[in-house]
Amino acid sequence: MLKLSSNNFYKNHSNELIKFYNTQFKTLHIINGNDQSRHLFSKNTTFFVKEGEDLIEKLDKTEIYDQLILTNFIENSQDFVKTFPKYEQLLSENNKVIISSINSKWNIFVVVLATLKIIKSRRPKNYITKKTIENTFKGFGYTLTKNYTRQIFPFKLFYIGTAINIILEILFFRFNLGLKSYYVFVKNNSNNKKTASKTLLIPAKNEEGNLDELINRINLDSETQIIFIIAKSKDKTLEKAQEISKNNKEFKFLVLEQNSDGKKNAVNEALPYVENELVAILDSDISVDPEELNNFFEIIEKDLGDFVNGTRLIYSMEKGAMRLLNNFGNRIFQKFVSFVIKENITDTLCGTKVFKKELIETILLWDKNTFYKDPFGDFNFIFAASSIGERIVDYPIHYRSRTYGSPQISRFRDGYKLFLNFLNSIVKLNASKY
Repeated sequence: MLKLSSNNFYKNHSNELIKFYNTQFKTLHIINGNDQSRHLFSKNTTFFVKEGEDLIEKLDKTEIYDQLILTNFIENSQDFVKTFPKYEQLLSENNKVIISSINSKWNIFVVVLATLKIIKSRRPKNYITKKTIENTFKGFGYTLTKNYTRQIFPFKLFYIGTAINIILEILFFRFNLGLKSYYVFVKNNSNNKKTASKTLLIPAKNEEGNLDELINRINLDSETQIIFIIAKSKDKTLEKAQEISKNNKEFKFLVLEQNSDGKKNAVNEALPYVENELVAILDSDISVDPEELNNFFEIIEKDLGDFVNGTRLIYSMEKGAMRLLNNFGNRIFQKFVSFVIKENITDTLCGTKVFKKELIETILLWDKNTFYKDPFGDFNFIFAASSIGERIVDYPIHYRSRTYGSPQISRFRDGYKLFLNFLNSIVKLNASKY
């Protein structure tokens, strides 16, 4: 029977919002009207607004939140332009606003389905388009970083509705045809540069001859935390890292011995030891100029982005820096990933990245819940950042040929793993999870 699959519908709806409940962010969630997903959220941070109720009078004005989630706010609020600034008073300077609402493309169908009693719903009070929502919040000083929809086919249909819905979501994710629409806005504060504390992660395997030069070329303040993650090596990479840690007093060093294989696992093992606000990943082969890290950090410190991704495919490379087949594969993956996340990423496999510490939890969860693992972690970082609407910024770098050691990449084996991970990520990013 063609009936709204209410249990799955609201469970999926809640799952989309719960993924924004990062423990490192203090979140305020406000639900307008009768939403059947209410019981799935924490009562400590979630408030339910009845029609005509002014919730702001009941909230503790001394509480400051990092994120605001508004469910059914746009369609049910009698004056959301007037109401939102009241809620904004409770938010930190660099905050994020997540809005869930009925997709405006479905408005007329909701009316028809409700009239035919196929769904128990009433027509939204406000017919608001995506452009109107974007422009309204632009006026509040926000930038839209992500917009997507879920649940193209939210019906049971003899118990196969769920499967049909997932297939349709994957096939037509670019068209935003789902019943529920989700918006992620980030507050603009680009005029206020704030210096942040920094942690640098350096995975290394068979890189003994590069470490001294690498550290000597890092131009960061003395409070910078540098974490070496050393894999089992044929040379004395571990001993060299320990020597640097003991003798170099310019930075705060930590040397970790990697327990598993692969660059992704190396970084994941180091992430729990991060102490500072911003995190950088830098390969130890000096193929990227360490001096350029300052520019990466500055983008986030100026609040021009949340995740800075290095790209090697803009400037001309040094001869021998990247093998022809690797270059071709990188460009193919760049096109695929950009298409899926709906952002123009010019290099998805560059090892140089800088992001906020708050993203760590999402990165680790993304990897944990991915069946086909990314051997390098680059896809994990990008997909995790995109999934919660982080502002991703491409930054061009000069790519050099290494002077010591040899590449640690297996073109065909690792390429195959990346492809499987990519397919897995398409499903994770664009399909409902019942």
